[in-house]
Amino acid sequence: MDEKTLKVFVAPWEEDNSGWVRMTNIYDIYSRGYVKIIENKTKRYIVCVVRTLDDNFMENYNERKHTKKIPKDDPNVIVMNEYYRDLLRISKNDILTCRIEKVSSFCYKLYAFTHHPDNAIVIATWLSIWSVFLGSIGLILSACGLVRCYMNWRPRITSGLHVRSSRRWRDPHMALFKICI
Repeated sequence: MDEKTLKVFVAPWEEDNSGWVRMTNIYDIYSRGYVKIIENKTKRYIVCVVRTLDDNFMENYNERKHTKKIPKDDPNVIVMNEYYRDLLRISKNDILTCRIEKVSSFCYKLYAFTHHPDNAIVIATWLSIWSVFLGSIGLILSACGLVRCYMNWRPRITSGLHVRSSRRWRDPHMALFKICI
């Protein structure tokens, strides 16, 4: 997308641990869609959910005593919590020159969850990644064990005759137990 210059406003305290930013004029990006915001000077970026900066939010925001008021006629506004401002190395009430890209791949969404402001979501994401990894290893090892067990269990055939020369064929339950250990 094109380069944008946005005025940065502080997110309300209720949204300190939220994984989104609020913007006006999000164009072709749906509200609650994922975006990649790339700061032009440092090339640092964040991946997060974008939400619309609607009239209800602006009215509630502007009613607060100690916040800088958002002008209703300014189309280039972004409301961002401290976590995302720190990642981009910008301060509150600063001007952000950036590129905004719409992202939809699974890897970017996973990046958004592993770099989320809420630690509970970060921990849950890493636990699920490790669970999938360890579960995959368990499936592979059990499949290898089943293949090994099957290869040792089947009777050997030489020239059309079954050869049962070992003792393990007399008691099939014990044979399976000894092979698979």
